Amino acid sequence: MLTGQAKLFTPCDRWLPLRWMCGNILWGYSPAEARQVTAIASFHHPHGYAWGYIRFSQLVYHTGGRSETVIELNLRHPGSNDRNVTSGHNWAIFVNPVGHDAAVKFFTSRCTAGGYRWNPDFIHLANPNAHDFYNEQCSPETPLRCEIGDLSGRLGTIDLGQKRVVMSDPNLPLDCQRQLLPGQHPLDGPEVGAEQNP
Repeated sequence: MLTGQAKLFTPCDRWLPLRWMCGNILWGYSPAEARQVTAIASFHHPHGYAWGYIRFSQLVYHTGGRSETVIELNLRHPGSNDRNVTSGHNWAIFVNPVGHDAAVKFFTSRCTAGGYRWNPDFIHLANPNAHDFYNEQCSPETPLRCEIGDLSGRLGTIDLGQKRVVMSDPNLPLDCQRQLLPGQHPLDGPEVGAEQNP
């Protein structure tokens, strides 16, 4: 993500020890034309199973339009010396906020207070209980066939313990009636979430 970075322009002649100009790389908008909406899913529970954050940012224009949502993932396993890397974690947005069960020991009971995946567009693909059919149809290649809250289906699974990752989603609204706030953002276990069913 380049936003917030600085850029330095120097003279073409390398022998001149001068700096011509510098500036910050920011969102290209005026406050009179848009506002930035930011949301953060924080994973900092002292007894949690992940450490870090997922930041969502989007520009909402006063004319009603909006930019793609930029998603920054910076997640690892807890503990200052934990360098484990696990891959294939499902991730999703659920309809309810985090409850008391966010860090319980038994993984089958973890994050059940979240309810169901956020689905404001009512994607059902013929039979809402046919999970195999849904999993065949929903993929990063066909994201409009996925529930909006099914981020692993629409964007792919994520890894914990790797470098920071930045991606974008054109169909994830952070404002208005279909916004994702204040939903829960659970992460499933490695290898495509064998610990939690959709």
